[in-house]
Amino acid sequence: MDMTPLTENVAAQDPRLPIRQDFWHGGTVRDVGARIASETAATPIAFVPFRLGARIDGNRAAVRRIYLRLLAETNPRGMVTPAAEWLLDNHHVVDENFRHLRRDMADRVYRKLPAIPVSAQVPGKILGPAASKVTIPRTLSLVWTFVAVTNSDLTLEGLTDCVDGFQSVRDLTIGEVWAIPALLRFVLLENLRRLADRIETSRAARARANAFADAILQDSPDAATLARLAGERADESFAAQLLYRLRESDGPQGDVLRWLEQGLSEAGLTAEQVISKEQTMQSTGNVTVGNIIRALRKIDDVDWLEWFERVNRVDAILRRDQDYSSLDKSTRNQYRSQVERIARRSDSTEQDVALLVVTPRPETEPPLALLGSGQAALEAACGYRPTLNERIMRSYRRLGWLGISAPFVAITLAVLWSMYVLVAPAESQPLLMLMLLALLPASDVGMSLVHVLAARFLPTDRLPGYDYRTGIPDDMRTLVVIPCLLTSRDEIDVLVRNLELHYLSNSTGAVSFALLSDWVDCAKEHKADDDAMLDHARDEIEALQARYLHDGGRRFFLLHRRRIYNPSEGVWMGWERKRGKLVELNNLLRNDEDTSYMDTGARPEGFFRYVVTLDADTRLTRGVVPELVGKIAHPVNRAVLNAHGRVVRGYGILQPRVTPSLTTGADASIFQRSFSSSLGLDPYVFTVSDLYQDHAGEGSFTGKGIYDIDAFRSATDGAIDENAVLSHDMLEGSLARAALVTDVQFVEDFPVQYHVDTARQHRWARGDWQLLPYIFGRGTGLNGIARLKMIDNLRRSLVPIFWVLASIVGWLGLSVWHSLLWQAALVSTLIAGPMLAFGGGLRPRDPSVRLVSHLLVLTREARNLAVLTLFRIAFLADHAWVMADAILRTVYRVTISHKLLLEWRTAGQVAAGGNASVLAYFRRMWGSVAVGACTILVTSGMNPDALTACLPIAGLWIVAPLVAWAISQTEESVDHLEVSRPDAAILRRSARLTWRFFEEFVTEASHHLPPDNFQDLPLRMIAERTSPTNIGLYLLSVVSARDFGWISLRAASDRIDATLTTLEALPKFRGHLYNWYSTADLSLLQPHYVSTVDSGNLAGHLVTVTAALNEWASISAVHLPPDDRGIGDVLDVLRQQLAAIPNDRRQLRPLRRRVEERLIGFAESYASYMKEPQFAPVRGMSLSVIS
Repeated sequence: MDMTPLTENVAAQDPRLPIRQDFWHGGTVRDVGARIASETAATPIAFVPFRLGARIDGNRAAVRRIYLRLLAETNPRGMVTPAAEWLLDNHHVVDENFRHLRRDMADRVYRKLPAIPVSAQVPGKILGPAASKVTIPRTLSLVWTFVAVTNSDLTLEGLTDCVDGFQSVRDLTIGEVWAIPALLRFVLLENLRRLADRIETSRAARARANAFADAILQDSPDAATLARLAGERADESFAAQLLYRLRESDGPQGDVLRWLEQGLSEAGLTAEQVISKEQTMQSTGNVTVGNIIRALRKIDDVDWLEWFERVNRVDAILRRDQDYSSLDKSTRNQYRSQVERIARRSDSTEQDVALLVVTPRPETEPPLALLGSGQAALEAACGYRPTLNERIMRSYRRLGWLGISAPFVAITLAVLWSMYVLVAPAESQPLLMLMLLALLPASDVGMSLVHVLAARFLPTDRLPGYDYRTGIPDDMRTLVVIPCLLTSRDEIDVLVRNLELHYLSNSTGAVSFALLSDWVDCAKEHKADDDAMLDHARDEIEALQARYLHDGGRRFFLLHRRRIYNPSEGVWMGWERKRGKLVELNNLLRNDEDTSYMDTGARPEGFFRYVVTLDADTRLTRGVVPELVGKIAHPVNRAVLNAHGRVVRGYGILQPRVTPSLTTGADASIFQRSFSSSLGLDPYVFTVSDLYQDHAGEGSFTGKGIYDIDAFRSATDGAIDENAVLSHDMLEGSLARAALVTDVQFVEDFPVQYHVDTARQHRWARGDWQLLPYIFGRGTGLNGIARLKMIDNLRRSLVPIFWVLASIVGWLGLSVWHSLLWQAALVSTLIAGPMLAFGGGLRPRDPSVRLVSHLLVLTREARNLAVLTLFRIAFLADHAWVMADAILRTVYRVTISHKLLLEWRTAGQVAAGGNASVLAYFRRMWGSVAVGACTILVTSGMNPDALTACLPIAGLWIVAPLVAWAISQTEESVDHLEVSRPDAAILRRSARLTWRFFEEFVTEASHHLPPDNFQDLPLRMIAERTSPTNIGLYLLSVVSARDFGWISLRAASDRIDATLTTLEALPKFRGHLYNWYSTADLSLLQPHYVSTVDSGNLAGHLVTVTAALNEWASISAVHLPPDDRGIGDVLDVLRQQLAAIPNDRRQLRPLRRRVEERLIGFAESYASYMKEPQFAPVRGMSLSVIS
């Protein structure tokens, strides 16, 4: 029998049949679940077959249509049934649930759920002869019946009992249990749609009855009218409403009443029965709709993951492994997904697979069986049959580096061929040279497309991990370090502040924090200010430690190294710079005292297993360190070394994804906004590409992440020559096996100025080319993937050079038409990566996103892409010049001089030491100007026809310094904010009306607390409850009211003091305010809970209020005059209110004229007051008299 759910509509819905079993006496809901599990065919109440997606959309449209109709036809004097009121007041809740349902329950997921046939004996004979073809997911039958027997009154305990009852007879699969919340939401909304139909049908019938009653009150109906309305008598809502209107009437109305009662009698009904049935229908409808609304609200409040893990049988089996409960929730879900995947394609049940996983086996522990090296053995034991797609992906991954390089080469050659076709018909063209020069630009398209294809077809798996949110265990002790230079006292203060922020966001468990510092390079061993700066750093660290003594133990350290003379660099410096800091730190943590670290006080004691290394400008998000430790400690990720000390399985390093910070003001520029938001495929900037991780299980280490000390030492010890490697991160990551952790993020600043970014690009390119001996040498311990990543970095540094040369040769050797085509092809290689990324976002991922909103986003992205492309073209010549300098300089140093291989300046030093004037940019970028000018001159002499293609590009290269200077200027957004006078008047008027809300409702009766809201229609009503956010916003409003001149300094102080006094008296949880209090008696409102969002809002508001109070206290009241424009705000509000009053009532016109005259007089006095402030006291007296 075909057990897939029905995918076509075989019967029409019956809106008179809500999902409700009115006379249920079937025992407990647990019995209901057990009965459904034992049935061979489902018999849900009033079931109607449907297509899921179409049914959801149809229900949503129907409910919205009925809501709008009720809204339009409801007036304050009209009767609104309680059920209709539920719908009117909670439509936003209903609509939000429809959006969530469309997101959570896709048709493809629904179709995969195990199904059973629907019995032909469904009440009402809805299914008819098609019943034999109808199937329904058994979880839908379960949820449908649960909703019916409970009258949509959802309790988590009842749902759990129902599911447990089902599983006492037959186990539910993982997918079925996960689907229950979405199916519950669907059935509730389906039921609401049916009841909404009944509400609208009843409302329309009552409206027709009222219209008929109103008509016959004016004139007696004739026989034709009564005959036409004879069919209406069978409608109970029509009949009941007409009886209500006419029953006690005499004369003609009595005739109509007798006519109505006669019709009811013919139908076997009495008037009393009709009224009773209508009242019952309205009463039961009100109860059910209320239950549905409450249930829909409750669904979003339930922790469904916790519920799932409580009722799912597979989870119960997996918990027999003691490690399972300590995993983070995403890893537990990965385990279950693997069990589900294997069971789906084998003859084993999910429970059988789970039992095999937890069965003790000496060779494989459960994590490795599900996600690691034991996965193949588990699949074989279960008889797993891989899908064709899985077979292809597994074979592709076994190709290793060839799996990346082969499609890359093929796509590159295809792009190159298409470029050749464009210019092949031309005459006298240097085709061979053009193709050779275009090879590198074409390779950018090849690599971009390989990345896109990998993201599309390669499955991505997040790394599993333990849940260490409550604290890192003692046996996983971790040290967070910032390798840095002591350049100034201000810089030291910033470093210590960053260290403190890292602690505050990651302070749980066995984690410590340290600065690994060097002095700056020097021609001699000591500088005059060395000791002073070191003492300052030591004092700041000690102050930091004293500030957090309550935390127990030593948390903060300063580890500083002495200078050592480096003959190849010709300076005294820290040994091997950052790499040396970490190497010597590892030795120090393993009790090797033979390091250059000086005695600067306390040192980390005890056994540390991991180190988290950060740059000075890296920021840690909350809880990221425990999350990283939990991942690297997991058996699947734990580094396993061979006899030679190489990492052969697991990872020695985890590299989180690095994202740009959201900066403003002096920390932001057009350059930073443009280039940090379009990252491309550069692994050094922000690690967004996961091609290598997804394909080969290896990522790229960029110097910020966590590493296993022992694995790192073993893998890198003696593998890197001294004074030879500047960019050591990728090399270390390749030796110790690094993984990219895409679901954990670090935040880092992107350079604000173009020349700072260029300097680090130059440094990175030098570091990449210094790896030539490791890339092509033997015995370096690097595999094919590692070498491929390093070669790709070399390729990337050559692209701008070849792009510029290919352009110049095209201008010199091609006709004007072919040179234009050639240039267009080169530009297309430049934007291929961003265009592919843009194309991937053409279709909105979230179906709930409005088309207009999505088109606006696409328009903005397209504009940004166009601007970015223009900038990149303008800077290409300079970029090529910088890369050529870096490459030639490095090749010379590596092969000939062997000097200055560790030449390095921090981004902070470059930013602080460089001149940012226009002239300075022209001096730095003179190569771009020279290339552009020479190209124009040579082209005008050799091939003047091609100037059409040459001038726009070469002209940009000439003005590139000016462009770079302009877009590197910081965006001081506060200074640029200008509000026009009309806009300011509107804003002040609106703010004054807002303040009236607080002025009116925050009183002694409300204990000086603001109400949550005020309802004006249909009844004026104050919501006598408040929250921390409401309180904080009120306090900010008091400060603003004082600043705007609406209240005096004394009044503002009194209001703030009164509210703070009330806050002190409120009941709290560990010092935190609860989320809801009654303003009437200050009692706690149910449910009692603390909101981190509200508490955070209040904390931020109190910081602002504190700053205002400090300012008021530090300045004499004489020098804190109120803003006199506050009087004008009141005048504007009065004018606005007067203009809104209709002028069509004759009796009020004299009063209106007198008010207008008073306002005119008040306005004249106010104008004089503002014009001559020296007479303010006198003018103020006249204003008070007039007011």
